[in-house]
Amino acid sequence: MKGRLLALQIATPLLAILFGMLIASAIILVIGRNPLDVYGVMVRFSLTRTDSLFSILFKATPLMFAGLAVAISFKAGLFNIGVEGQYYVGAFCAALVGFSLKGLPMVVHLPWRFWRRWSGRWRGRWSPSS
Repeated sequence: MKGRLLALQIATPLLAILFGMLIASAIILVIGRNPLDVYGVMVRFSLTRTDSLFSILFKATPLMFAGLAVAISFKAGLFNIGVEGQYYVGAFCAALVGFSLKGLPMVVHLPWRFWRRWSGRWRGRWSPSS
């Protein structure tokens, strides 16, 4: 039973990836390109250039932390469905503070920005829309 469950846990994401690639391949074929060439360019561009790799990591890090937040809350027995909204509200509050406060020293500005981002996420968590 455990071996079957493990196989299912491994097969499910792999089948989802393959299904997504199948649908993407159909769309690529409709526009007149070879899917294998397109996938080859994607892999070469994203994994062989240093700036592309860092760009991927830069954009993926907040999403990884959001996923970590969900995983920790699920492990604690809590249900949190509004992570994406909290992420956007927190980013908006941090950007608002970052652009509106001018002339503060960095030792004051950065902690204030982080506090506003955290409190923005907290407010986003308890808002009626999430």
